[in-house]
Amino acid sequence: MIIAGFDGTYINSDLEELIINRRVGGLILFERNFENLDQLLRLISELQSLAMSCPASVPLFISVDQEGGRVSRLKAPFSAFPQPSCLG
Repeated sequence: MIIAGFDGTYINSDLEELIINRRVGGLILFERNFENLDQLLRLISELQSLAMSCPASVPLFISVDQEGGRVSRLKAPFSAFPQPSCLG
């Protein structure tokens, strides 16, 4: 499975190409993909709708680079996690 990152906060032609023709299995979200909670929910819904409209009709695996501590790509209103070394 290929999981790809992308630029922007909306679906553009490059992202459509990845989903429809390149058949990526998932996408990873970064701070650059987030304006506010409503926008992010709408984006994820639109991404899943696009993936489900393809012949394979398989939903995307959506991930986020949210390691905790200093690496927290999605800020409030999302949960803050401690850095992994604090978890043991």
